[in-house]
Amino acid sequence: MKKRIIRFTALFAFIIAVFQGCDLLEDCGTCEYVLYSNGVEVERGVPMPYCGDDYYNKLNDPGRYAGDNWAIWECY
Repeated sequence: MKKRIIRFTALFAFIIAVFQGCDLLEDCGTCEYVLYSNGVEVERGVPMPYCGDDYYNKLNDPGRYAGDNWAIWECY
């Protein structure tokens, strides 16, 4: 019975470590879309976690102009 509990605990810890997300394999961060109008922040999106290429694409995105509006990704 004791060995069974130890095996179960070890398996559970292994599953938690492997399937906790992309943090073990890739760089990750939290990014949110921010909209500025005439240099004033008017809207901020919901912060979402991103990993790997998705994270790097948002981190290196130069932003977009649409008239007087400027939209960028802010990552931290």
